[in-house]
Amino acid sequence: MRPWALCAAILLCGCGPSTLDLSSSSAEAILKNGGGLTVSAKDFSSSTLESMATAAAEGGAMLRVVDANELSSSSMESIAAKAPGHVTFE
Repeated sequence: MRPWALCAAILLCGCGPSTLDLSSSSAEAILKNGGGLTVSAKDFSSSTLESMATAAAEGGAMLRVVDANELSSSSMESIAAKAPGHVTFE
């Protein structure tokens, strides 16, 4: 079996990586309650990510933002300023 075929089989059977389908308000509630999350910058606006960062700081949680290349450096700075030490970008 070719390696790509195995990967396709794993993804098709539902055993591969998945993303949570959360609204921004649900994500903020989780973060405020101390639960860490990974979100994609492709799915949320900069202002929404700032709100999530504030919620992460309030709950002492970590917010990991992937696809950070979708954001400008000034947007990343604004998001990070809302929660120093609680946000990472990848």
